[in-house]
Amino acid sequence: MAGGERRSLGTQLNLFADRPVPSAGSPLDRLLQALRAEPLTRRVHGLRLFTSHHDGRLQINEVLLDSEPWPGGEAVVADSPAPLPDGRVAVRIFGPAGACRGRVVLGDLTAS
Repeated sequence: MAGGERRSLGTQLNLFADRPVPSAGSPLDRLLQALRAEPLTRRVHGLRLFTSHHDGRLQINEVLLDSEPWPGGEAVVADSPAPLPDGRVAVRIFGPAGACRGRVVLGDLTAS
């Protein structure tokens, strides 16, 4: 992705689902794009995502940047489809994010 890069952001923990849950790749790409609009310092930042859906409806939308609610990230999640169209599913992801060499990077900041 131009101007940014997504690497491993940590394990995607899937809860409550009775079947495989797709990767959160597309919403993570959109979060990366939204991070580019944030005034990030060069230090490592923490990004935490927890979402819960029931029958395709968003029930919990928690996106934290440096342990604080991040409204831009919550807007991205609210505009993203549920990982499964029916049943219950929750997804939790945590990892580092930061500005590195003029790019915003999610995941392994040492590889940039």
